Amino acid sequence: MICFNWCSGERGGEFKEALAYVAEALRISPERPLARPILPQQDDDALKEERRRQKVQKLCNTATPLQGTLAETYLRRHRGIRGILPADLQFIKSHYNFVAGKSFPAMAALARDKTGKVTGVQLVFLDRWTGQKAKADLTKQSVGSFIGCPVQIQKGTGAIFLAEGVETALSLKETGLKGDIYATLSVSNIQGMGDFLQDKSRPIVICADADAENSPARKTVEEAMSFLKDQGFTVSVIRPEQSKGDFNDILRKEGIQAVQAYFRDYLKDALTLAPNASQSKIKTSSLSLPSHWEEEFKKQYLAIHPERAMKISNNPSQSKPLTPQQMIGKFKFLTEQINTLENKGIIERLTKERNSLGISILQDNILMTRIRLRDSSVAIQIAALNDSLKKQQETRMSQKFELAR
Repeated sequence: MICFNWCSGERGGEFKEALAYVAEALRISPERPLARPILPQQDDDALKEERRRQKVQKLCNTATPLQGTLAETYLRRHRGIRGILPADLQFIKSHYNFVAGKSFPAMAALARDKTGKVTGVQLVFLDRWTGQKAKADLTKQSVGSFIGCPVQIQKGTGAIFLAEGVETALSLKETGLKGDIYATLSVSNIQGMGDFLQDKSRPIVICADADAENSPARKTVEEAMSFLKDQGFTVSVIRPEQSKGDFNDILRKEGIQAVQAYFRDYLKDALTLAPNASQSKIKTSSLSLPSHWEEEFKKQYLAIHPERAMKISNNPSQSKPLTPQQMIGKFKFLTEQINTLENKGIIERLTKERNSLGISILQDNILMTRIRLRDSSVAIQIAALNDSLKKQQETRMSQKFELAR
């Protein structure tokens, strides 16, 4: 500033003229800022696409087959799916949920384009102990590109069935439909399926949810149907009655025959509908267990929770103690198994393990306090369990005393 004042005084000019004089002396232009390199729009888009591709590839490298994992537990126990599961449904042991601020295990659904290349992955976050959907504000996360790229659930002949969610698409597969079945992963993606399918000789059936009459989702389905018809496809829509949710909700609540009833025209040559609805009803809370269930249960439990299951060792000092959070998870898991399984031998064994866990927690006041701070409902259950065990013990002592008299 002093320099500009000096120039202005020496040359008798204003500040602007002084600025021009200094700029000329330094061989720079004061009115022209230095040009910043600007990437062309197409280069910027290509960079974003490459980052997206790398994220998808990383998820694919992390994913493992679904069988024997928590993701299979989610589909079998909580979604009522019994049939063979497609290869494009996989399991990721841990993935960060940016809304919840922590990591969860997840089911991974791989979306492919018409060349077979994986372009996107949809994650369903799961509870580590029960296999249900995680209790978080964000239960699903999509990574990559999904326009015209669905998840293939079944490859067949005849009609092509499009469902929004993976669970709904799997429920269609359970009915015995023989055509192609795809999960588009969003209602808006149905419209982009024309380029993927291409074969206009095969009818398309959109298996929509029971959305309200004037809802945005219902309007999107109608627009997609109109768009595909304009492309030359034969398109129809089948949706459940109002208030019934989607076809997976019907499968779990009313059984397989209730779902089949919606697709009678496509099942006539495929199978005979079960005459008794109660015979085909899915009971997710009481699945039939094989005779070797004890070994199978132990095997699956350890496979799903390798880092949480207590090590079976002849030397207890070698076993790594569980953290308070792991104890909470184990207590919840054992309680759920006791309430859902039907095998009396397993129930008795799990009850003893849960009682032992509860007593060991109550014997450590500091541990009990930590558990109460993390999950007050579990702390209340443990205290109630302890009271119940004390009453049972008092009753047995009283009975022994009476017999002794």
